[in-house]
Amino acid sequence: MLHTPRSHHDPGTAEAEAALRTWLHRTTAALDRPVRGEITAELRRHAAAPAPPPPQDPARGTRHSVLLELTRRPWEQDSFDWRIGLLPAPGPPRPAGAPAEGPPDPPEPEPLHDDHTGTPLAELPARLAGPLARAFTLADEPGTPALLQVALERDVLGLPVDTWPAGPGGPPLGRLRPVVVRPAEPPGGAGGPDPAADRYHRWRWTHDDAPLAPGIRGRVLDCEAGTRVPVPSTDQLRSLAHASVPVLCHYRGYGHAGSAEALARLVDGGFGVALWRRGTGGPERMCAEFHRRAEAELARARTAQRLPGLVHALRAALAEGRTDSFWADGVALLYDDPHQPLPGSDDLFAPL
Repeated sequence: MLHTPRSHHDPGTAEAEAALRTWLHRTTAALDRPVRGEITAELRRHAAAPAPPPPQDPARGTRHSVLLELTRRPWEQDSFDWRIGLLPAPGPPRPAGAPAEGPPDPPEPEPLHDDHTGTPLAELPARLAGPLARAFTLADEPGTPALLQVALERDVLGLPVDTWPAGPGGPPLGRLRPVVVRPAEPPGGAGGPDPAADRYHRWRWTHDDAPLAPGIRGRVLDCEAGTRVPVPSTDQLRSLAHASVPVLCHYRGYGHAGSAEALARLVDGGFGVALWRRGTGGPERMCAEFHRRAEAELARARTAQRLPGLVHALRAALAEGRTDSFWADGVALLYDDPHQPLPGSDDLFAPL
């Protein structure tokens, strides 16, 4: 961190930053002028960034997100069991260059509501509105709505939960708060690197916000010049740069086998972050605009940690009728934090 000293800033850190700036000045003195200018601009941008927040009062506990797990009943088509709980925020991810280690002990979820009697898909929004509202009263902070994580089986990751009303006649959930999806099963796939280890490694790279980190980069995988193309194989996906965020232009939504297979490949390739838009695509110029704007927004975010808030802001802008956000219509975000327990694990919601 190259922030100048501020309140809550460790004096030892300030001295280290000063030494680092001196070293950078000497090291870059022999570089070409354009390269020095880029490095200087980057350092100034980070020096002008807001000060880090003060340490959290331990008495207040850790900020929570709300977890909604939906599980289809195999003997009843489009009928779901569901569970709702609170997840404490995990600790900060290790730096991208840190040695790979095993997963830390996950925070224990706090169970709140569950129903295992089977709820038809058409009735889920209304049935869940009350229990979710009660969960949000526990997780929301003043001026900051809690994140809603929706755990789904892979072939239904396109379920548009963010469009469900927050209450009878109310606005969609995705307009009121960040809503993301995550797979309810751990990554699989045979051969290649260990899926779990690769998942942690990619997560660290996509969340690296160090001053000289490369930042995340969007990669459109299923569209060329407006034409749908197959998503690369799992082995090919594993060869992508670790800071890559897959972008799907032609995801067709809930119940479509081809789209479900595309997301399953991303999960098995170790990707915990991906962006797509629901629908059937559009004319070539519409695809090109989506590619350009999605890649630009991801590059501007620099770290995947900002993506739930970014997608929330885009959904709110669309609801307000802002024409500069039309390209994001139907956008959805996979955000599967490996430092939080997998929804498919046996011990999740164990107290229920």
